[in-house]
Amino acid sequence: MLAYRHVKEEDFENIEKWLKFWKPNDIFIRDMYPSTGLLIYDSYTNTDLYAGFLWLSNSKLAQIGFIVRNPYTKIKNKQTLKLLINGLFLYAKELGYDYVISEAESEHLKNVFESLGMINTSSGVSEYIIKIN
Repeated sequence: MLAYRHVKEEDFENIEKWLKFWKPNDIFIRDMYPSTGLLIYDSYTNTDLYAGFLWLSNSKLAQIGFIVRNPYTKIKNKQTLKLLINGLFLYAKELGYDYVISEAESEHLKNVFESLGMINTSSGVSEYIIKIN
């Protein structure tokens, strides 16, 4: 049976391993994660399957990011991913947000977003990051 829970501090080591498995050249630094994350897991085997995070703002807009699948499991289906994203939608609503935005590279994630009613507002976007001192 699938369920979700809030990400705990001890989850970050595994989540970073998953992200580095899928994108070895990307930068994932613990300070970049918000404390508002969800994890989908199999309650029978106690196996974590997907993780995703919700960045909050001072407007009514929250942002979903760092969605990642555990590469060491065989679970890879839209229903599990939809459960995570719907959980993030509900989480945002519980926190008082009315809108959710995200970005996606993978066709799989794009299709899931669109199947959940999200609208693609851009194409060809580049992402930039810097640590400001």
